[in-house]
Amino acid sequence: MKTLKQQHEEYLARVKAKGAKTLTFVTPCCGKTVEDMAAHAGETWDTLATCPHCETIYWKVATDSEIVATIPDKAA
Repeated sequence: MKTLKQQHEEYLARVKAKGAKTLTFVTPCCGKTVEDMAAHAGETWDTLATCPHCETIYWKVATDSEIVATIPDKAA
């Protein structure tokens, strides 16, 4: 079985092969750098994501120029 990090690397290879733009960001959980697909110009994408390094769940918001990730507040 492939690790989450291996699956993420394969996903990125497919994204790049299609010519999609990628951005890097620092995860809020373990402080590692992650590369992911940028949103299309004028769009904002948001989703829960799992860190490929430590497997913590975080909230990710992507635009065409940046990706910001935060840990959801457990009290909310």
